[in-house]
Amino acid sequence: MDTRSARCGWVGGCRAAALVALLLVTASVPRAQLLDRVLAVVNGEVVTSLDVRAAIVFQLVDQQRIAAGEPAVLEALIDRQLMIADASRYSVREPEEAEVERGLQAIRARFASRQAFETSAASTGMTEGRLRTVVRDSIRLEHHIEQRFAAAAQPTDDEVAQYYREHLTELSRGGVTPTLDQVREAVTASAAAERRARLVSEWLQRLRQRAEIRRLAEAVRR
Repeated sequence: MDTRSARCGWVGGCRAAALVALLLVTASVPRAQLLDRVLAVVNGEVVTSLDVRAAIVFQLVDQQRIAAGEPAVLEALIDRQLMIADASRYSVREPEEAEVERGLQAIRARFASRQAFETSAASTGMTEGRLRTVVRDSIRLEHHIEQRFAAAAQPTDDEVAQYYREHLTELSRGGVTPTLDQVREAVTASAAAERRARLVSEWLQRLRQRAEIRRLAEAVRR
């Protein structure tokens, strides 16, 4: 039996009623026949095995998580759902269609052919419309993070100098160490990126502490 008809979208598309229906279906079907399983519920939104598979096949989460395996990808999707839900409470610049199209083209380019792309989409229940929504949500989330943390992430002159001193080995080329003035722009950007990553990590930690997260199945291969 194909449980995809019970799905409501990619990550977070099903609420409680659909979840109950999906659980009733999966409870009566042998494990070998299951095409989709609920793996987690995040504040009432479900994350399924097809969501995890699609994230891997289409490279929708970072490569480090993908390399770590399906459990890590599931956690990445939980994080994504938490951040998107929180960002939706704020006024965020909507992605332009050109931005969305560039994102879609980048995903399509990861496949050797259009047929390979379509085969992967069919095997994961991913439609063109859902993929467009994924790209749009990702861009909107990036806009929110930039809007929320860009100013706070900017380092002071003292912090730039400290970052420079702590990374002299990395900054040196051919045994020659550049002066701070020579690499100030690059050092400032790197220090800002490091701080932004820390701020986002702290934000995500707070979201997880407030969230209701239930992992429903030991279905992710380890």
